[in-house]
Amino acid sequence: MNNNQLNSSQRLFQILSLLFSYPEEWLDFDILSETSALENKEAALFLQEFMGIMEQKERQTIIDDYINLFDFHEKVNLYLTSALDERQRGQVMADLKGFYAGAGLLMTDKELPDYLPLVLEYCSLSPKESQNLLARFRPALERLKQSLDEANCPYVCLLKALFLTMD
Repeated sequence: MNNNQLNSSQRLFQILSLLFSYPEEWLDFDILSETSALENKEAALFLQEFMGIMEQKERQTIIDDYINLFDFHEKVNLYLTSALDERQRGQVMADLKGFYAGAGLLMTDKELPDYLPLVLEYCSLSPKESQNLLARFRPALERLKQSLDEANCPYVCLLKALFLTMD
């Protein structure tokens, strides 16, 4: 992570984007040192709590838990428009693609535009627009937080940190 040019909220969005991605993408990073530079100490504590839980697990267990939770759990996924009907979802996807292009964020065909790590990456690049975008997805984020809380899942710590940026 190159954070020399990022302010604290941009750094937080970038860290959250990384931690909501597949664990193979972040397991070798020193996330705890990244959290120490955050101005929002409460958000940093939630990230540290999450990392403390992850450090107690084996690498393969972290990966398997992530896949079972976000890829196979019927109530939990990282696609923020999944509860919308097709027409609404299509319009939001098109809007997101336009936002990303305007910010210079290159998308691959690997993920859909409403994938939470991608939305958070955009927020790290466009902090002024991030509040409006996150407010637009607040109901989906609240549903995700509730589902993670009900599942007693450590990923809820990440959403708690995110919600601190939205209040």
